[in-house]
Amino acid sequence: MNLSKLNTILVCGGLAKNEIYIQTHADVLNCEVITMRGGDADMMLIGCALLARQAALRSDLSVQHLQNISMPDLQMQSFNPNSAFFSYHEAKYQCYKKLMDTAQEVEKLMSASF
Repeated sequence: MNLSKLNTILVCGGLAKNEIYIQTHADVLNCEVITMRGGDADMMLIGCALLARQAALRSDLSVQHLQNISMPDLQMQSFNPNSAFFSYHEAKYQCYKKLMDTAQEVEKLMSASF
């Protein structure tokens, strides 16, 4: 898996409140994951507003642009990857790929038999 060009992910919505879920994404993808919190605001709507704002400005959604947003109670939280877990998740992914390949081979063999 080559994710060398992926260095930051922005997550909004209900799952952004789950820190274990977000940290796991940072570890699996080996990149920084940023979440935005806005008090009692619906984070799905905040995410839509962020994307609409950047589309209107015709600019990329960078950390610098996110820091320039002025909204009461809006806080940015960053989750950095734990590199010790990346190799574990990479090994699990390789196992999954091998299982999928084997399952497809078995399915092909069984369908040819009937």
